[in-house]
Amino acid sequence: MQNRIPVTELLNSISEIIDQAKQNSTATFDEFAYIFATSKSESYIRDKLAIQLQKRHINLIIAREFLHKSERQKSNIRHDIGVLERVSGKDARPLQIIELKNWYCHDVRQKKVWDAIQTDMKRIDEIFAEMHGVESIIIVCFTHVMNKVTDLHDGIIKYQDDINYDLQRKNPLKYPEDITSYFKSKLKNTNYTLNFSLEDRYSPKGKYLNREIRNYFYVISKKK
Repeated sequence: MQNRIPVTELLNSISEIIDQAKQNSTATFDEFAYIFATSKSESYIRDKLAIQLQKRHINLIIAREFLHKSERQKSNIRHDIGVLERVSGKDARPLQIIELKNWYCHDVRQKKVWDAIQTDMKRIDEIFAEMHGVESIIIVCFTHVMNKVTDLHDGIIKYQDDINYDLQRKNPLKYPEDITSYFKSKLKNTNYTLNFSLEDRYSPKGKYLNREIRNYFYVISKKK
């Protein structure tokens, strides 16, 4: 479908968001590191991504917190980003649903990560079962907080105790390689695939309060 936004464009847009954040930074303040060290921040990426897409695709409607009213599913479930084409004066048809998730790297050991992704997959499939051709995309970001520092408490850098514990494990995971392997394994028997990862374009290291911060992005979509 011609109006769909290619996955490669979404990846390039994320790279542009990272570059913009770096331009907004100073010698003593890194915007991207600050945002992701202090809170789970899928909304930061969602809002900036939606703005970029709407500027670029003036013929489409890029809806944040999109709510699809279907006859079959009566609910108030909202989606992070809906890409829609206008059908008539007041009607628009969904082309793509984009969900965003953000975890810290140590979370990949926990069941909640895959459960949340599966929930999104199932929810999109159920809501749009009556509409053929709606593409579902899940953008996942893992934040890696490095360099153990003990002079801060858990209320400043979010989940610092868990992050520090992960850094001290005897058998630590290797990031991002083990995250990529994790997704490939989980997606093997599903109708979704890991299209691309930003392993070659993950965000450069930034610092917040002497902690090095890096983010790894993955894009999951339904198999064609």
